[in-house]
Amino acid sequence: MKRACLLLVVTAACADPEDLPAPTLQSITPAATCGRGIAPVSIIGAGFADDAEVVFERPGGGGYTPGSVATFGESLIVVLTNAAEGAPAALEPPIVYDVVVRNPDGKEARLPAALTKYSDLSLTGVTPPIGARGTTVAVTLNGAGLYDDLEVRLGVGAPPRVQWVPATSSTTAAATFDLAGVAAGSYAVVVSNRGGCSAGLDGAFLVE
Repeated sequence: MKRACLLLVVTAACADPEDLPAPTLQSITPAATCGRGIAPVSIIGAGFADDAEVVFERPGGGGYTPGSVATFGESLIVVLTNAAEGAPAALEPPIVYDVVVRNPDGKEARLPAALTKYSDLSLTGVTPPIGARGTTVAVTLNGAGLYDDLEVRLGVGAPPRVQWVPATSSTTAAATFDLAGVAAGSYAVVVSNRGGCSAGLDGAFLVE
């Protein structure tokens, strides 16, 4: 008696990387960072490959690839920026980058002007450094890295009095202190920018 043998060959269909859809980008968090220290930046989107490349590109040319890139599924990439990676030096204006995610198959997504990096702030003085109770005093803030809009806090009460003012140069900004109801004494002044940089000066302003 002869036995018939049947050989079954099963071929698994593997997806060609070139057939995968292009990645998409939705948001960058935070959209601005401070100075040259380490800062985590989350990139939210879809279709990210495990070994996707992230590039921060300046619209006018130039850019860099962050040294630390971690992919968490198809919708989240976290990078760590640091001093060697495209941060402005002291007194330089903010640097604005397009954020690009590129999969190994060459398909990419770009989010224009998605990340801004600011230089560190410093505050060296307030002119005039004194004002009378119950008055409104126009002051000039002196320091470095004072670009774009600044949050200014006069340290009185809880919460402190807060205003947003435009920088007039990299070293000066104009603010107004409303001293109505402010007790006599010496107060700190703190400035912050949208990148999370901040600088303060204790006893910078005296209320008489």
